[in-house]
Amino acid sequence: MNVEEICKELDSLSIRMLQLMKEYINVKLIIEDLIKNGSLHLAKSRYIMGNRNVSALQLPSEESNDVIASTTVICKETTDEVLLLELSRLNIHRNGKGDDSDALRQRNKKKEEDKLEKECSRDPLKWFGVLVPHDMRQAQSKFNKAIEYVVECANLQIEMLSVEAKYKRLLSKKLEMNKQ
Repeated sequence: MNVEEICKELDSLSIRMLQLMKEYINVKLIIEDLIKNGSLHLAKSRYIMGNRNVSALQLPSEESNDVIASTTVICKETTDEVLLLELSRLNIHRNGKGDDSDALRQRNKKKEEDKLEKECSRDPLKWFGVLVPHDMRQAQSKFNKAIEYVVECANLQIEMLSVEAKYKRLLSKKLEMNKQ
């Protein structure tokens, strides 16, 4: 690899870094907007339901078995040893019906009802009652979208670090070639 090729590669890495920075800033602005709108919808639902019905008292404690992460982040390694983050979502919205074999047998009906009740408690909206305002559902939707964008933002940061490392390597290689 000669100096001219290294310079072209450095230029392309610089352009890629600027593109990544632009994407990163746009994603940060989207996250900010989603958090702001989610908080606004949460405040509206608190106003509609009353401040006693939407408060920290409705949330289960940290030691409670009712709290299960609905979204987890999975780290995957790509071919060029760069990490990639992905979301894994738990399905909390089930229709509550078992398969056909359970419908025929009713011996274990109590266990199935307990299991269904446990499934319903995984949906955070159920902590605030059965009939929650539409604004609370919108707030949940906004916060879930924000989580997706946070993972995208982290992936952009990882890619920027990778581009920066390649740039530094090529720059030091160019400086070595210029010294000789």
